[in-house]
Amino acid sequence: MKHRVDEMVPSMYSFNRYMRVYGKRDVHTYTETPHSWHNGMVGKHFWDVLDSAPDRLDRFNRGLSMFAALHPVVAIFPFESVLQAGNSSERPLMVDIGGGRGLALLEMRKGCPSLQGQLILQDRPEVLDAISPQDLPDVTKMAHDFFSEQPVKNAQMYYIRRVMHDWQDEDAARIMKAIVPAMAPDSRIIISDTTLPEPATPEAAHAIWLDIMMLTIGGKERTAGDWNKLADLSGLKLVRVWQDPAKFGPLCVVEYMLPDANSQDTTIESAKERSAMDEQKQVNEDNSTGTPKVVSTTETEGFLETEQRDEDWEERTVVGDRDQSVEPGQHA
Repeated sequence: MKHRVDEMVPSMYSFNRYMRVYGKRDVHTYTETPHSWHNGMVGKHFWDVLDSAPDRLDRFNRGLSMFAALHPVVAIFPFESVLQAGNSSERPLMVDIGGGRGLALLEMRKGCPSLQGQLILQDRPEVLDAISPQDLPDVTKMAHDFFSEQPVKNAQMYYIRRVMHDWQDEDAARIMKAIVPAMAPDSRIIISDTTLPEPATPEAAHAIWLDIMMLTIGGKERTAGDWNKLADLSGLKLVRVWQDPAKFGPLCVVEYMLPDANSQDTTIESAKERSAMDEQKQVNEDNSTGTPKVVSTTETEGFLETEQRDEDWEERTVVGDRDQSVEPGQHA
């Protein structure tokens, strides 16, 4: 956490001075941001600023790597039950777009052993070149610019984790639209990111803090309404925003499909799921004026058991670690 705070917070504190210089407006830029301005590097992208000192990027990424395991891959979205119907060893299972070191693919294989199909990691060549075959067994590495048309056709899932909050809506929609031509009728775009509560509450202060942090580099966290706006901009259908605030704070999984896709059979909540969610909602309301509680729901012999424990979910929230993100104008 320390390296993340050391890098980001000073530009947050100088935000008022930045606004006086540039006038009161939103930050619709990636290179004239509070972060680049504070560091005296206007005209450079966030990651260019980090690259300006020998160990700066390394320190930042090492600080973030402590939190990578705390942003769940398989805990929020029911991958096995949703994807089982169309699953086959003859089609790609998961394309991890902008997936960095590919850890999400390893978690998918480990956490969903019943699902077959090829696992594909896409990122910039220099990112992929740093990964040995031993680090990612049975994973296909593929250099790809996520603003360009998706080359892998008919995958069950196109997965994007901790990327979208680096980008404003128009560019986030461009990333999604580049996938659409490759999608099969049952393909999904699965985005693992953050959903801010709307309206904001005192309990959401930490999530709002994340939004301000992303604002300083030209990005944004999103509300459910913002995720729906991305559906409109990209020509997709928002199926559902999956979230369990009691356990994972603002972390979420956002599910999109083609507009004419029939998702009824794969996203219906069971009675048990609804019951668990109702219990969690009630506990959240009961604790709204005190210390937030985590509700851990487990299924044992057909019954749901609810266990409460104190938890500061801020410690389990991951800010972006996209060292592969670059200015849109640098893409083909």
